[in-house]
Amino acid sequence: MALLRFIAEDYLPDITAQVGFVRGWLAERPDLEPGTNGLARPGDRAIGKVALEWRGIPIEVGVLPYRLYLLQKVQDAVSAAGDASVGTLLEATGLTPLLDLKAQRRVERKGRLEVWGAWLDGAA
Repeated sequence: MALLRFIAEDYLPDITAQVGFVRGWLAERPDLEPGTNGLARPGDRAIGKVALEWRGIPIEVGVLPYRLYLLQKVQDAVSAAGDASVGTLLEATGLTPLLDLKAQRRVERKGRLEVWGAWLDGAA
């Protein structure tokens, strides 16, 4: 429980800022083709930078779709578990917000690169 609380404290501000950035970035690119990463150099990983406060200190971090890919894996595992005790655990440790952090598209892997999937629920 202590480890999960620590993860919530350290990780949530960063991933929340990254998802917010990605939502805006994707909204500016409604014609972005699925299966691409939308970057001029497809081997690049960061799509931009976002400022946030971490442990009371203002910082700026690179926004990496890979971070959303990992978040999706957690969300998918929680969904597959279908167990109410998982939700109780997330709530008790402050990690419940992880379940609602989603972009308008899923991040997929093509080769060893992250690419954008199709728009979700008619978004675009």
